[in-house]
This record gives sequence, C-alpha cells and structure tokens, in this order.
Amino acid sequence: MKNHALLDSNMLMIFIYSFFTKFHLWLPIYVLYLQQVRGLSLATIGIVEGFGWVAAALAEIPAGIVADRFGRTRSLVMGALLMAPAMILYAYTGWFPILCLLQIVWSVGGSFISGADQALLYDYLHEKGKENLFSKAVSYQLAMMRIATAFAGIIGGWLATYSLGLPFIICGILSFVAGCVASFIKEPKQSGVGTNKEHEPLIHFIFSTSRKVWKRKSLRNVLLYSAILAVPAFCFTFLFVSPFLHEKGMTIEWLGIVFIFIQSTSILGSVVSYHMEKRLGGTATVILFTVMMALSIFMLPLLPELSGIICMILISFFYSIIEPVLINMTNQRISGNSRSTLLSYSSMIKTIILAVLVPFFGKLAEDVGYPILCTLISVVLIVLPLVFLRKEKDTATL
Repeated sequence: MKNHALLDSNMLMIFIYSFFTKFHLWLPIYVLYLQQVRGLSLATIGIVEGFGWVAAALAEIPAGIVADRFGRTRSLVMGALLMAPAMILYAYTGWFPILCLLQIVWSVGGSFISGADQALLYDYLHEKGKENLFSKAVSYQLAMMRIATAFAGIIGGWLATYSLGLPFIICGILSFVAGCVASFIKEPKQSGVGTNKEHEPLIHFIFSTSRKVWKRKSLRNVLLYSAILAVPAFCFTFLFVSPFLHEKGMTIEWLGIVFIFIQSTSILGSVVSYHMEKRLGGTATVILFTVMMALSIFMLPLLPELSGIICMILISFFYSIIEPVLINMTNQRISGNSRSTLLSYSSMIKTIILAVLVPFFGKLAEDVGYPILCTLISVVLIVLPLVFLRKEKDTATL
C-alpha cells in the first residue's frame, strides 16, 4: 500500500491537530516560570502537578465515554477549547488556588484528547478498509507530535527571553486553532454502534466497558504492559535526565541540546516502528526492544562520565519503536463502539502508575543511587514480557 493512501485531507487535519496540541512552547521554561515569576517552590510545584495528575486520571474514563457516545471529533474540539483559556490565563495569574484550578482544567482538556485521537484515526482507516495501515499512521502521528515538541522546545526558550509567560499565551492560541481544525475532521461511522447502545444508561455503560477490560486477559495484559513500560521511559528520557547529567558534571546550557537529541531519536523510532513490526511481528518487536531498553538502562550508570547520554538516547529510540506497536495491539483487541473509552482506560492506568511509581523511583535514586535503581528496573523489564506477553500470538502487519 502506497504512502499517499494516508495523505487525504482528513488524515492531514488529524496530523495538524496533533502537531498544534503537542507544540509545547512552555515545556523548557515551565518550572522556571512557576519559580521565578510566581514564586513557587519545587514542593509547591509538585502539589500543582499533583492536582493535574489526579484530575487527568479521574477524567479519562468519562472523557472516553463522551467520545464514544457523542463523537471523537467533538471530544477533540472540547479538549482543545478547554486547554486554550487555561494556558492563556496561566500566564496572568499568580494566586495559588487559581493556578491549581487552571492545572485541573488544562489536564481535563488533555483527557478529552487522550484516546479519542487514536480511536478516530483507527475508525477512519477501518471505514476506508485500510486498518492494516493503522500502525504506520500512528507511527507518523507520534513522529509528528515529537517533531512539534522538539521545535517547540527550541522556540519556547527563545520566546521566554522576551517574557516567561509568552509561551503559554501562544500555546493557548494554537490550542484554539487546533479546536477549529478538529471541527472540520470527518467523523467516521463507529462499527458496532447500534440504537440500543446509544441509549444505554451512562452508569451501565461505564460498568460494561470496565468488565470488557478485566475479563479479556489479552487486552488487559497489553494495557498493563503499556502502562508499566511508560514509567521507565518517562523517567530516563525526561525526569532523571537533568539531575543525572548534572551529577555527572554537565553544565545547564548543554541540557537543552541533550533533550533535542532525545526528541530526535524518538522521532526516528516512531518512523521505523511500522517497518520493524512488519518485519518481526508485533509481539516479537515489543519483546526485542523491551530487552534492549532494559540493557540500556542497566548500562546507564556504569558508563564513564557523560557517556550515559548514549543510553538515554537509545532508551528514547527503543521506546518510540515499541509505543506505536502497543497502540496497534490495543486497537486490534477492542471494538469501535467503546474504543475511546477503552483507550482512556489505558491512559488512566498509565497516569495512576506514573503517579505512584515516579515519586518512588525518585526516592530510590536519592537513597540508594542510580546503579541499584537501574539494575532493579532492568530486571523488571526483562521479566515484563514473560508475565504479560508469554502467550500472545505474533501480529505481523500485512
């Protein structure tokens, strides 16, 4: 199947929407803004973030249900339009309760996007008879998101020299534009949706979709695998990067360059993911590169001086290959009428596991050091496929 099969107007609008909503100009200066402009301590910033994480976890399933019941495009519009004013007002308020409220609104808006975008992508390709291209499409979508994040990181730092609040304002405007773009995306007909399902009571719908997840072992295993794997990926490509490299003697001005390299390799990983899945099959691809991630994490604290940067870049590359494959495996196990809800379960599980394990890993890094922490995580990643994917059949893309 040729690449132009992915490049119709609807697909382009989905990719443009993804680019605008991931153009995080505020990312390199977020903590600095809250510290220097709003006078918050790191502990207080953690509280603000905590409100956002809890709100996101609580909103994931209701937001998924909204997307399934009322349409994916409406959910995308709602998410972007919720985030837009929250981002803009973030640049103007310094009162702690309002900052927490804006963080909640911002996070809830993100929940309306999470799951709905990939559900829309899958259902649209399914309607066109091209669902076999979903793995390639989601790889390109993730690459587009990472390109946006990489460019935004560079431009955001430059904008911050004029005003630390300016990146938030521009992101709010871009989020509003993204909402307008989403309103023009064609809504595909969701397979399996019938009249009875559309009028099913909301509470009953929540419980029925919950049962779908926990009764179907194959789906549950893939969701849990995705959620657990996201934790070391987040830690070693974002959270631990600055403190680890600072401990190794890297100066602050070089950290931005390292983040650009990490984002660049994640873009490359997203692009080659489809080809690896096609060649090896889904399950084999996930297992192989999970083991490669484990080895990279194990070697990270053992390499001399700043050579550990190579391991961080490899971790980013390997995870970016795995992520689209797991998304494809998840979509293959769910039906159209509850796709957004079940994908929202995945996001909710990730959020909860991140909220629990990230502080725990941070504490371990401080108390016992990176060598022991990296060894423990490596062992967990080696065992992970044996626990969750041992009986999974391979899913080569034809």
